[in-house]
Amino acid sequence: MKNLIKSYINNEEGLVTIEWVGIAAVVVLAATVISAAVMHSAQATAAAVNAQQVVVQGAESAAANAPTGGLNFNP
Repeated sequence: MKNLIKSYINNEEGLVTIEWVGIAAVVVLAATVISAAVMHSAQATAAAVNAQQVVVQGAESAAANAPTGGLNFNP
C-alpha cells in the first residue's frame, strides 16, 4: 500500500488530475459567488422598480378619485 501511494505521488499524471480538479472547483466557486452577487443586485433593482410602480399606480388612483369641482361625470 505504501508503494502504491508513493508511485501515485511520483506519477505526474495524478498531479495533473488533481490540478484540474482544483481548477474546476475554483471556477465553480467563482461562478457561484458571481451569480449570488448578480441575483442580489437584480432583486434590489426589481424591488425599486416595483416601489416606483406602486407610487405611480397610487397617483393614478388618487387622480381618478379626485373631486371634479362639484361635477359628477360618473354615470
